[in-house]
Amino acid sequence: MEEINKKEINEKDDEIKNKRLKYEGFIKKEKKKKQKIDHSIPLKEKPTQEDIDSHSECLFWIVNKKKHRAEFCKYKRANDSILCNHHKPIDQPTTSSFNSNADFNITENNNTTTTTTTTTATTTQENNSKPKERKRIHCPLNPTHIIYESKLQKHLKACPNAKVGQKNAHIELSKKEAYYKENINDLNENIKLTLEPIILSQVSTENLINISIKLDQFFEKFFKNEIKSLNQTHKSFYKIFNSDQQLKHIQQESSIISLLENSNLYNSDNVYLEFGAGSGKLSNHIFMSHEKKSGHILIDRMKFRSLKKVDRLIKNEKGCHHFSRLLIDIRHLNLSNLSILEEKPFVIISKHLCGCATDFTLDSIFNLLNNSNEKVNNNFKGIGIATCCHHICNFNTYSNQSFLKDQLNITPLEFQLICSISSWATIDENKSNNNDDDDEVEEDDESINKEKKEFENQLKIEFNKQDVFSIKRKEELGYKAKRLIDYGRYLFIKEKLNLPNTNFWIYTNQSKENLFLVSNK
Repeated sequence: MEEINKKEINEKDDEIKNKRLKYEGFIKKEKKKKQKIDHSIPLKEKPTQEDIDSHSECLFWIVNKKKHRAEFCKYKRANDSILCNHHKPIDQPTTSSFNSNADFNITENNNTTTTTTTTTATTTQENNSKPKERKRIHCPLNPTHIIYESKLQKHLKACPNAKVGQKNAHIELSKKEAYYKENINDLNENIKLTLEPIILSQVSTENLINISIKLDQFFEKFFKNEIKSLNQTHKSFYKIFNSDQQLKHIQQESSIISLLENSNLYNSDNVYLEFGAGSGKLSNHIFMSHEKKSGHILIDRMKFRSLKKVDRLIKNEKGCHHFSRLLIDIRHLNLSNLSILEEKPFVIISKHLCGCATDFTLDSIFNLLNNSNEKVNNNFKGIGIATCCHHICNFNTYSNQSFLKDQLNITPLEFQLICSISSWATIDENKSNNNDDDDEVEEDDESINKEKKEFENQLKIEFNKQDVFSIKRKEELGYKAKRLIDYGRYLFIKEKLNLPNTNFWIYTNQSKENLFLVSNK
């Protein structure tokens, strides 16, 4: 008896334990095994009479060649048809009311179907009156959507295709702003060629080896000494950081603030223009480090889910002496029409300015300094920009084409190849940090991040099938390609913007996108 009781107790304990584990999510539900598709069985192009007789729902026959399946639609029939509302011809109107007392008897004879209706007797005038007919139409934004004409306006508000248009509506609105000027920062003095991104898997081994030799030579020439490194946190770090924030990004922002302070670009009287601002976390960090006493202009072409949250943390504080967000492509931003730049000192900043956006930004500063009055030139204090995503740069929009021709003596195609090779710099980082947030863009910018990753993977993963270089050698060449692209920008800032006090720093060891260009007057 004692042994039986022990068994019962143990069984109950196991049952309780299993329930707890299931509740906590430790026991995964068994996945349904996918049934193998037998393509040898021919698909039914048309239903048989037996199929029609046995099916009581919509009689629309669906042939799915991808899943190798043919069947009737599973939706209920419309009141006045053998088809559902979705498959019924659009020119057939539907009634606006349904009589629950009606019985529909459907009979089929030789592929023809008739519908008869029998209703119980009613004495009310409502049941005797004819129901109103409702016309159906195609959605003007997507013809696959079939809706009632009377509900068109309601549908347009919720239509997914309308939301896509609404998402980019701010781009059209920006064209009406005073600071918008079409392609003003498009490097208009550049040579423009028809060039496509180079897929590394399609490049011959000989060309890859030749360009690798040139990269080694260029790097040895321009970077004889190691790039200076300053990976330190600002004194405000411990006041700002909390457990709810991502340590990696906060440390990078803190290091940027330290570099701005060391370059005399850190002052609460400044207005900070953050290019490629994303959700504005760098600006918010600077604002907090100034004890909520500074001005900020956030510039980005995209909207973000956390936009309102971060913006309010800055603009609703009394100490914020200026705040605005410009939803505009940097390519079209005319800084000369921002009146605040005549009134207050300002600094250009960015944390990860992707690809050619860096070149557009440098061109916008060049246009500003050459087309503005003395007040603006005197108020301009300097630049602090972290570059990234060199693999999406291209010859047409590169800010220093003369550097490529006069000092490197390389062709536009060779520069395109160098841009593609720069994607190798993060091969190992992407393997070890697949689940981490991307350093190059804010976590809110999902659409840009996805497109950029797909393009980057196309450039490097396809080539990984070949064994021309080891992974370590690829990373080395990718790093050298990035630094070479940035060196041309460094010279542009020194020579074209007349800022001789320009330096580049390695500002973080948590990402390989870690170069920071900083200059002051």
